[in-house]
Amino acid sequence: VTLLILRYASEIVNRAVLFMVKKDEVRGLGQFGIELKGKSADQIVRNIKLPLNQPSLFLSVIESRRSYLGALESNPGNTYLVNELGGEMPDAAVAIPLVVDGKVALVVYGDNLPERRPIRGMDTLEMFMSQAGMALEKALLEKRIAELQKEQR
Repeated sequence: VTLLILRYASEIVNRAVLFMVKKDEVRGLGQFGIELKGKSADQIVRNIKLPLNQPSLFLSVIESRRSYLGALESNPGNTYLVNELGGEMPDAAVAIPLVVDGKVALVVYGDNLPERRPIRGMDTLEMFMSQAGMALEKALLEKRIAELQKEQR
């Protein structure tokens, strides 16, 4: 699922990072398009940890469970993210949550650096994320049913 999300994201943005939502933070999982001179972008992304007790794009998307498209607000969380991803502030960014069982499990972040083209086609990625969330919910339910059936035997 994570690879498919990044593949779909590559259709609408130049670079993207997939974040896993934990209880009190988001953590980088994978990326495409991030280029950092003399550093491994994959390693940098996996080391990104943003706490959910301070304002950031992620906190907003997780609390609302709604996608975001626009400029990044000036706050410590967003500044940290921008610095980790090379230090250049994008004109616009997108963040789309993947909701499973009523909770945000993943957030895909994307922007169009370095070219700064407008971000178009976000609705397709939103639909895919919604479908992926439902597929994961179905898998969880099937697993729970199998476990309950095992207990009853």
